[in-house]
Amino acid sequence: MIVSCTIKSQLLRDYIHSIFVFEDNAFSVFRTEEFGKYLCSMIKYSQDPVPLLEGDEVVRFRMPKTSHYPRMYREFIYLDEDANKKIEDMLDVLFRVDFKMYYYNGKELGLQQKIIIQNFIIAKGLVSKIGDIETLKKRQYRSEARRIKQLASNLARRVQYQNNAIQQTIKVFNKSLSLK
Repeated sequence: MIVSCTIKSQLLRDYIHSIFVFEDNAFSVFRTEEFGKYLCSMIKYSQDPVPLLEGDEVVRFRMPKTSHYPRMYREFIYLDEDANKKIEDMLDVLFRVDFKMYYYNGKELGLQQKIIIQNFIIAKGLVSKIGDIETLKKRQYRSEARRIKQLASNLARRVQYQNNAIQQTIKVFNKSLSLK
């Protein structure tokens, strides 16, 4: 059984190739993959045939034969609009986590940012990004900037808390001296 959904981002459509095998114009979904389990859980059932979506942003998935979802091969299946949005969001999250892990592991190995990103693009088959590492560099830069801002904010709160505690201790100590 094949279902279709719309993935607006070319980057995410390319990224699916690193998760599933693409054959006969559809990605073969496996429940052994976390994203495969997620896709299976998003399936809706219908008594009537449901047409496949069409267009450049449409991705087709060949669903697995599995005892976990026996209705999948007895009824018509589809992904509704809500499931489609959730799938795209989950795919974006998986991409971000995968990229960050790859990036920071590459940094730990002492590799340059450009090399890490080029390797990621090639290893994950992101064909639309070959020769264009700037998008991923900017994404990583923004991610690091948010992280630094959060760390600075946490540090400022900690310093403020500790400063207040020290000031309070000084006041108590000075007050105890003045009473003597």
